[in-house]
Amino acid sequence: MAERETFEDAGYILYSDMLDRLQQRFPDIATWRVAQVVAAEIDAITGGVPPIVPAAVETGASEMLEREQGHARHEGEVA
Repeated sequence: MAERETFEDAGYILYSDMLDRLQQRFPDIATWRVAQVVAAEIDAITGGVPPIVPAAVETGASEMLEREQGHARHEGEVA
């Protein structure tokens, strides 16, 4: 069984840099297919749950949820 790395030891790279390197290494494979394989590998490693996300994701999600909550309250109002 492979030894699991800790979050701190795993090392992270930029997604775009990784795609560029893979595309250069496998130039005969379509870019969309390289991205598809990468997505499958990310899902296999993380179980579909990313261990880190850009901080802006929380801000954007919060804004969307605030609008959704306001819409739900408006629909539930009784006149």
